[in-house]
Amino acid sequence: MPSQMVRIYLNAWKHITGQSRPTKFTDEILYPEHAEKILDTLHFLLQGEVGRGAALVMVCARDEGLVREIVHAKIVTEFRHVTKTAYNNYLHERFTEKEKSSIVGTLRTKIGYTKEEDGRIVFLPDKPSYKSVFLQLWRMMKSLAE
Repeated sequence: MPSQMVRIYLNAWKHITGQSRPTKFTDEILYPEHAEKILDTLHFLLQGEVGRGAALVMVCARDEGLVREIVHAKIVTEFRHVTKTAYNNYLHERFTEKEKSSIVGTLRTKIGYTKEEDGRIVFLPDKPSYKSVFLQLWRMMKSLAE
């Protein structure tokens, strides 16, 4: 892939999102067409959370099927305020259903999806944002380069 093409793409990304380039965590989002809503909701839920609260949010997002990997090395690229020791200490904790249900409810409401009985996620009708479209293009460009 020509480097000029990558630079043009990254400049467009920076103009639309205000970020210099997508973080490595965006590769962990299983629904890139809804990446902006998923990221915005995770940023909202992770405000001020560094350890147990951050682990709870990320475990819920993984269990809901929104993200793939939630190890600290992956999430810190997007959520720099989450500290490694505090997060890892709680990552494998068994959270209560009551704790999880409030986070899951927020995820479903803010992102706009439901889950079928078989576990499939069904997103409510909405047109994709520019950021989500650019994220999909970024993933395609990366796959072509590999």
